Amino acid sequence: MNSDRMTACDQAPAGAGLAREQLAVAWAVEETAVRVQRQLTRARTLLHRLDPACLGISAGQLEALLLGYDVYVRMLDDALVETADDLRARADALVGEAA
Repeated sequence: MNSDRMTACDQAPAGAGLAREQLAVAWAVEETAVRVQRQLTRARTLLHRLDPACLGISAGQLEALLLGYDVYVRMLDDALVETADDLRARADALVGEAA
């Protein structure tokens, strides 16, 4: 490649490209977390509206199931947010190494 035609991306350290990729993935994970949270909130609303008698359970049993649902929704959200944070931290570390 002619050195006169090299772009800034071509001249950037190899770690910078990986850092950009990790930041893009972190952003995608965050966006996914938002979409999943929205869908699970909508699902919980629908579940809460169900008549427990039609399901063959008591209102207390349905409420207990929904509390468990809430715990797992929170765990999933925490895992997605932590994954995005870890990716961002690794990207920051790569940029720091390249500097």
